[in-house]
Amino acid sequence: MRPKWLTLAVAMTVVLAACSSGSGASPSAAGSPAKAFVEAMTTKDQQLAFATGFGVIPSIQSAEADYLAANPANALFVDGVKYARGVVTAPGIADVLADFDAQLDALATSDPKTILESVQQNLTDAIGS
Repeated sequence: MRPKWLTLAVAMTVVLAACSSGSGASPSAAGSPAKAFVEAMTTKDQQLAFATGFGVIPSIQSAEADYLAANPANALFVDGVKYARGVVTAPGIADVLADFDAQLDALATSDPKTILESVQQNLTDAIGS
């Protein structure tokens, strides 16, 4: 198996070649090199190549069936994407999450309820509601 950095280098070479070759993702056809790059990186084939090369879940829905056919054990993770939410980016949240991580390190000898109550209070304090 080739190193992941090499897979990325090969993928980037292919994408950049596609962007400059006029193969449907050319900068002139797309309006800008940046847009052409994004369009090339988010094709179904490219997303599946990243999934194979890096072990990530494709970021486009049209690749889901092919990804699951090749990776049926990841069905629970794909299902989780449907309800996943990003981290809140309000000021102070990074400190709350760092404290939560530290508390989780001691989970084996701590009370989970106490940890969750602490995190909830810290989040409430940070967000202000």
